[in-house]
This record gives sequence, C-alpha cells and structure tokens, in this order.
Amino acid sequence: METLRGLAIILMVLGHVIGGTSRDGLQVADDSIWRFSYYALQYIRMPLFTVISGFVYAYKPVSRFTTNSKFIAGKINRLLIPLVVVATLFYLLQYLYSRN
Repeated sequence: METLRGLAIILMVLGHVIGGTSRDGLQVADDSIWRFSYYALQYIRMPLFTVISGFVYAYKPVSRFTTNSKFIAGKINRLLIPLVVVATLFYLLQYLYSRN
C-alpha cells in the first residue's frame, strides 16, 4: 500500500509540474512525450490518489481517538502548518518575481 501511495503522489506531482497546457507548469510543447504522458495518465492520477487516500484515512478513523482535540491537533500538524508555510513562501516568491 505504501508503494502504491508513493506512486500516486508522484503521478499527482508530475501532473501539476507538467501542467495542463503548453503555457502551464514546465511549459513543455504539446507534441512532447511529457505532454503525452500527462494526457495518458489523466484518468488514473486523481482516482488512484483519492482511493488510496480513503484507505489510508480509514486506517485511523476518528473513533480511535479518545478526544477530538488529539485528532484535530494531529490534522493541524500535518495539514495546516505546511499549508501556511508553503503558501507564505509561494506568495513571497511570486511577489519578488513580479517586481523584477
């Protein structure tokens, strides 16, 4: 399951890096092998990631936690803190890049 989870994450990241059009992401040409792989895997990436996420989430259901605060604290540590850090860095980089 962990290997499949890693593969799903890699496929999702590659999809975002390549981008949906030749003006997004790496800005690869429409006739490149990267664009072909993006389109070939578009119906596998998100469903695979979603199904595996559901299985992983089911391994630790909310009912296993004695209090909701422990569950919420875990979610904050794994999701909210990285979101704030990455969003702040992204905003700063976009701001600095747009000034040049």
